[in-house]
Amino acid sequence: MGRMQMSSIPGVRAFGDRRFRRTAAMVVCAGATAHFLLVLLASFGNMPDLREVFIPSARAAYGGLLLYHPLPIGAPGHFTVGTSGAVDTPPFLLMMWPWTVVGDNPGQLAWEALQVLAVVVAVGLTYAGIGRPTSTELLVAFSLLMFLGPVRDSFQDGQVSTILGALMAGALLAHQKGKHLAGGVLLGIAGALKLTPLLTLPYFIWKRDLRLCAWATGTSVALFVVSIGSGRANGFAAFPGVISQLSAGTAAAQNQSLSGLILRFVLPGRTSFPIVPPPLDLRLLMVTGQVVMVGLLVWLVGRVVVADPLRSWLQFSLVLLLVPTLQPFAWPHHWAWAVLVVPVCVHLASRRLLHPAAAYGLLAAYLALTIFEFPLYTAATAGATHPQLDPLLALGASLPLFTAVAVALLLALGTRPLTGGTPGAADVAPRAA
Repeated sequence: MGRMQMSSIPGVRAFGDRRFRRTAAMVVCAGATAHFLLVLLASFGNMPDLREVFIPSARAAYGGLLLYHPLPIGAPGHFTVGTSGAVDTPPFLLMMWPWTVVGDNPGQLAWEALQVLAVVVAVGLTYAGIGRPTSTELLVAFSLLMFLGPVRDSFQDGQVSTILGALMAGALLAHQKGKHLAGGVLLGIAGALKLTPLLTLPYFIWKRDLRLCAWATGTSVALFVVSIGSGRANGFAAFPGVISQLSAGTAAAQNQSLSGLILRFVLPGRTSFPIVPPPLDLRLLMVTGQVVMVGLLVWLVGRVVVADPLRSWLQFSLVLLLVPTLQPFAWPHHWAWAVLVVPVCVHLASRRLLHPAAAYGLLAAYLALTIFEFPLYTAATAGATHPQLDPLLALGASLPLFTAVAVALLLALGTRPLTGGTPGAADVAPRAA
C-alpha cells in the first residue's frame, strides 16, 4: 500500500463526511443506550452497597445505635467493612435520611435516577467549561460513558461515585469562573461524603485558589460538626481508628490502588478487609510507591501544553485519574468520579489536539478495559478468594490501575501545544481535509 493515506481506504473515507459521522454516532449511541438500559434493569434490585451498607448504617444512625467501633479481621476474602460496623462518614449517613423512610424499591429507583442525573450534569458542566460540543461529539461522549466499566459498576453496586463526579465537575467549573464560594461548597460536600475528594485540594492550592480551598475545608468541617452535634454519629470517637484500620488496604483483586498491587505480590493471602497490618518494611515500600506516583502526577500536570480553559480540565482529569491509585484501597467504581475525563478526551480528539498515536492509544485503553477487565478478574480469582500466585494473573487483576496510569500518560504527553485558547475552525482546518 506504500504511503497510501488512511483516508483513501473505502469505509474510512466515509468518516470524512460530517453527516455520515453524525449518523454513525447516532447508531452507536442507540446501541449504547440499549446496553445501558439493561445495566439499569440489572442494577435495580441489586445495589448491594446501597441496600446492605448505606441504608442500614443510616437507619442505625437515626435510631441512635452505636455506629463506629473497631472492625474484626475476617477470613481471607471476607469483608467486615460496612457489615460489622459503619465506615461511612457521619455527614454521608445524615444525608441518607430520605432513603431511611421510603421503601426499598422507591429508594433504589430514586438512587438510580440520581446517578443518571449526576452523569448528565457532570457532562454538561464539563462542556460548559471546555466549550460547546458538536452533536456528534456529544453522542460519542455519552456512548463511551454508557459502556464504561467504572460507571456500570457504580450503578450496579449502588455507589456514590457518579454523584461525586458531578460535584467535582461543578467545583472545577466554579473555580474556572472565579466563583470561589460555590466551588468550595461543592468540593466540601464531596469531601464530607467520602473524604477522598479532599485529596484534590493540593491542585487548587497550586492554582492559587486559596479561597475555594478555605470554603471547601470549612464546608466539610461544618457538615461533620452538624452531623455529630445532631447525635447521628454515635461512637464517632472510634471513627478515626476505623479509618486507620482501612489504611492498610487489602490484597483483594477488587483493590486497584498501588498498595493493592504491591500486596497481591508480597502478601497475596491478605484478602480480607480490613487486614492484619503489614510489616513496617512493606508499609515503607507502599509509601515509597505512593510518593513516586505523586511525583509522576506532578510531572504530568506540569507537562500539559494546551491553553486554558482546556488546560485546567485536562490537568484536573489527570488528578482524578491518579488520586485513586494513591488510596489504600480503590475499587473500580471509584474511577466513576472521573466522568469528566471522557468528554475531555473526546473534545481533544475531535479538535485534533491529540497526536494520532495518543488518540489510538486512548481508544485501545478503553477497549482493553471494556473487554478484558471482567475476564481477567475472573481468571485471577477462579477457585480462590484471592489472585493465584502466578504473577501474570496478579497483574491482570490490576487492569483498571494500569489503564488509569496509561490514560494519564497519553493525555499529558499526547496533546499538541497551542498558544491560544480552545481551537476554532482555523486551528483544525489543516487537518480536516
